[in-house]
Amino acid sequence: KRLSLSSHARAMQEEVQRLLSERRFDPSITPQLEAYVDEQIKGGYTDLDANLALLRFYQYNPATANSEVVCKILVKALMQMPATDFMLCMYLVPGAVKEQKIEVLKQLSDKLETCQFKEYWADMADEKNASVANGIPGFHEAIRQYIVGVISVNTFGLL
Repeated sequence: KRLSLSSHARAMQEEVQRLLSERRFDPSITPQLEAYVDEQIKGGYTDLDANLALLRFYQYNPATANSEVVCKILVKALMQMPATDFMLCMYLVPGAVKEQKIEVLKQLSDKLETCQFKEYWADMADEKNASVANGIPGFHEAIRQYIVGVISVNTFGLL
């Protein structure tokens, strides 16, 4: 799912890659990584390496974890299904981050992975659950694409 990046997004991506190559274990780059999550949302792309690095910083220092940013990362990771981004990110979410949205995202992910698509859409019809994707452009389209892919492989892949 590679999109053409704007010059600003490309510059920010290069800056984050430089920061990660030079100072990967330096928690002082956390604000840049947090801002980069918002840039990914605005630009419609995902940088798993940068997001995992940020989650690792949060894991090592849970007191600094920004639960809103964690949720955004998890939503972006869920949009990458069938890739395992969501699972990788969930392993790094600090236990101290208690956010109802994270629980909702785990439940939605489980329903998608087990092909309970009707239940997934029923859950998303509830405004409380639907709010997890608020402000994330392309979320529903990405999930629909995943579902169509699963159904087509299971339906037509056997022919």
